Amino acid sequence: MKIIHHIKKLFPCAKASSAEGGPSVIVIDAESLLRGQDRGGQLTTQDKIAILKRLAVFVEKEKVAILAVLRGQPLRIAEDGGQFRGMTIRYTGNENGIVDFIAGILKKGKLGRVSVVITGNRDVERAVKAIGIPVMHPSTFKKAFEQDEPRPQPRPPERNHREKQDKPEPKQVDENEKIVQELIDPL
Repeated sequence: MKIIHHIKKLFPCAKASSAEGGPSVIVIDAESLLRGQDRGGQLTTQDKIAILKRLAVFVEKEKVAILAVLRGQPLRIAEDGGQFRGMTIRYTGNENGIVDFIAGILKKGKLGRVSVVITGNRDVERAVKAIGIPVMHPSTFKKAFEQDEPRPQPRPPERNHREKQDKPEPKQVDENEKIVQELIDPL
């Protein structure tokens, strides 16, 4: 089952905005996907690009509309409000403005129907819930995402190296030795 079906079951499209009828949008506080791993501090440009690339795989697989919000200034790969591999990217402009930024774009109602906001920031969570939109924690999102990812097949166990040394190699018998053996021991 695709992850979007899990999300739709949990959050059947909240009373998010005035533009009804369009596709639902998932708003993601993209950096909270890594911040949940106790990385702390500001994320590097490489970290932010890695997050966007991973989300892009999700967008391509699930065919969903995502608005990814990053803290700080725009990256070279996508301008503010621009597209990156099928998703819209927005930037807060500063490191501390995430709460007001996400609440502001949700209140404007220009996104269409917002099915869920994914964030690990408690202040963002409170502001979003006050607007009436459900919130999902990044760890829940990751678990659902990982359920749909194919799991690698276990490799067959390798033979013990010592076991190989203890067993004698089968003796290589050449053609002349076979003939001599037949002459000596005719059976």
